[in-house]
Amino acid sequence: MTLLKIKIEKGYKKDIERDKKSGKYSQLDFDILKHIIETLQEEKPVDPIYKRHPLLGTLNKYEAMHVKSDWILVFKIEKPFLILVMIGTHPQVYKKSRVMIENNQQKGVTLQRWKRTISKFLKTTLMRF
Repeated sequence: MTLLKIKIEKGYKKDIERDKKSGKYSQLDFDILKHIIETLQEEKPVDPIYKRHPLLGTLNKYEAMHVKSDWILVFKIEKPFLILVMIGTHPQVYKKSRVMIENNQQKGVTLQRWKRTISKFLKTTLMRF
C-alpha cells in the first residue's frame, strides 16, 4: 500500500499552533484530526460524519472536512501528495481563503504585466531586424 506524502503549507502550521494555544480544542479533537489525515493519506473512505466536500468557486481545487462542527480542515490531493492547506473555524477559513484569492489575483496581474512587457520587448527587438 502506497501512502500519499504529506505536504504542510505554512498557513496550516500557523493554524495548528494557534488552535493548540487557544485551549478551545481537546486532545481528543487533535486525535480525530490525526485519524482523518491518516485516512486521507491512505486514500481510504472517510466517515461521512466529517462531511467531506469539494469547495466551490475559485477554491474548486480544494476540499474541506469538518473535524468538529466548526473546525474545518482544508486540503488538496495532488498525487502523490496530500496537501494540508489550512484549518480553522468557518470565519477563519473564509477570511484566509479570501486572502489566498486576492494573492493569486495579484500574482495573475503581475504575470499579465510581465507577459505584456516581454511581448512589447520582443516586438520592438524583432522590428529592428
